[in-house]
Amino acid sequence: MQRNGAYPRPARLPAKPPSVKPERRHALPHAMVGSIVNLTGVVVYLWLQNGRSFWFYIADVQKDKIIGYAWMGQGWQRQDVILKLVWSYY
Repeated sequence: MQRNGAYPRPARLPAKPPSVKPERRHALPHAMVGSIVNLTGVVVYLWLQNGRSFWFYIADVQKDKIIGYAWMGQGWQRQDVILKLVWSYY
């Protein structure tokens, strides 16, 4: 992931994500990651290929990355996520 402060913070960013972490077995597989483009403005749970997982607010989807905000336990932090690193999402 990379940080980039140039993207404006959305007005409708939720105060916090859901309190329950989804089970990975209910997530969409890597082959379906292309459909994430339809989720702009939505909070999803991401699992990355490196084993990291977190809640993520999708602000924009570009050709090779998702732009948005990752939940860091006490607040949202601006992040870019490279699409090919996303293993699955819920």
